[in-house]
Amino acid sequence: MRIQVDYDEMRRLAAVWSTAAWSLGEQVVGLAVTAADPAIVAAAPFDPWGAARVEATLTRAGGRLARLAATLTADAAALRAVVAREELADFLPDIELRDLLPSYFFDPRAIWHRIDPRAIWRRVNPHAIGRAVEARVGIVAAHLEDVLGLVAPSARFRTDISARRPARVDPIFGLPLRSEAKLLPDGPGAVQRCVDVPPWGATPPATPAEMLRRVGELEGYSDAVLAVQRVRSPDGAARYVVYLPGMRAFGPTPTPQDLPDAVRSLETGSSSYTRCVVQALDRLGVPQGAPVLLVGHSEGGIVAADLAADRRFNGGRVRVTHVLAAGSPISGTSALAGTTVFSVENDADVVVHLDGLQGPGPGSAQVVYRYFDNERSVVRNHEVAGYVRHLEGLADSPNPRWRRFVAETAPYRFGESETIVFRLRDDPSALPSSTGSCASR
Repeated sequence: MRIQVDYDEMRRLAAVWSTAAWSLGEQVVGLAVTAADPAIVAAAPFDPWGAARVEATLTRAGGRLARLAATLTADAAALRAVVAREELADFLPDIELRDLLPSYFFDPRAIWHRIDPRAIWRRVNPHAIGRAVEARVGIVAAHLEDVLGLVAPSARFRTDISARRPARVDPIFGLPLRSEAKLLPDGPGAVQRCVDVPPWGATPPATPAEMLRRVGELEGYSDAVLAVQRVRSPDGAARYVVYLPGMRAFGPTPTPQDLPDAVRSLETGSSSYTRCVVQALDRLGVPQGAPVLLVGHSEGGIVAADLAADRRFNGGRVRVTHVLAAGSPISGTSALAGTTVFSVENDADVVVHLDGLQGPGPGSAQVVYRYFDNERSVVRNHEVAGYVRHLEGLADSPNPRWRRFVAETAPYRFGESETIVFRLRDDPSALPSSTGSCASR
């Protein structure tokens, strides 16, 4: 059995207790001021017993409130301490101390090794140290915005972070990120229909978690792909679910699913990936204004948010009714009116913090489900499987915004369906000469 604890909720509860304790303290001060009111003092010679009763009542009330405030303060401090202790226990990797330290700490006969740096280094276990460092990345990731706001060399970048607005410049040199992103390689985008049909191709997704799981399956393909699923409901209306996998490579590749394209999508809102989505819908013959649900992980979620904010696509080419994104830094991207965005973010995932924001700004219609699950690995913290697992945990959640999202997306999850998978390239010249399998290794 797996038990999930939301540390953020526990910290918020501690904050509520602290606020309540402060409010009670203010009331205690108010009672003390009332007890010293000149009117009571002046009435004492004429009604000493009555004045004494008033003083006693106010004193008792103040004492009770003070004790309650002290209890709340202590409980809040204890809760914060428990959270800190449990987080530390979660974060520490399961390794032995002797795996991290040179062997001479445990062998008195080898004291002389202390003065031989080469011998010391040979006895250090670099793999254990690497695991220990990686395990702590999740800790830093949860506070990445605050850390960058303190240590980034660029004053303009620090100002953006402090003001809780999307970072407009890079943290090192302070140059405009949008201009830098436009220098990265790009292309017109190109798609080619694959012969592969996923096992779930003829079955509509039963739940939002299943939609995201299918994105993860497409990420396992040997080629860069996206999939479009047409769902025809019993009333004959057709709706479309577009599955957008995440980044496949850190360096430039002939496909849109690489780091340069991800940066372009994040900073400019347009890339060969976004253009591939439009081409895939055109190739499939999706009608103008058809309702579309975009599902994406990582870079795929960035692309989904970009398209939902693009008037030429959303409201022009099709009507994006919903976006489901996981592990995507999209807090600074605002979808057009009429589009509901549900974003799932793991605070231990470095990627979700790359926009420099801790969440959508005031008044945003974006719904964010944030949790903390440090898997002690940068890769595992970002994997789609973890997001699917936590989204499945929301199945019975009474949260009204989640229930509304589930209810509104129901038409995409029932009816007859067919799915087409498309191979993606930055440029048409990079497409293979003949259609083949996209899934084979």
